[in-house]
Amino acid sequence: MKEFDIEKAKAGAPVCTRDGRPARIICWDYQGYNVEKEEDKFPIIALVKCYDGERAFLYRETGKTRDKKIDLMMAPVKHEGWVNINPAGKYCFSTIFDTQEEAEARASSATIEHVTVHIEWEG
Repeated sequence: MKEFDIEKAKAGAPVCTRDGRPARIICWDYQGYNVEKEEDKFPIIALVKCYDGERAFLYRETGKTRDKKIDLMMAPVKHEGWVNINPAGKYCFSTIFDTQEEAEARASSATIEHVTVHIEWEG
């Protein structure tokens, strides 16, 4: 997980809590009640997945709250693709393809023996 980035979150990037629970931001400009000091401002309202549904929590613009384990973080984004590797495992072709068909088509045009493999990563 990466540190909370308010601009990416506003653009729709997924967020979660520090302890890994999914969160949905439903408000960016909550005014609070009788809030005068900056340290008492929590303009973000997020719904956090809990064992029995969702619960609302208040956050600062930094994604921080009073309970560190539920601070907001940028959720990891899962990626997947297809690569061609030498069957002996000595090297991997450099391109990651979106589909198995694309990877196989590219490799079949080469004279090098290959195996097409599905990969997944987070980033």
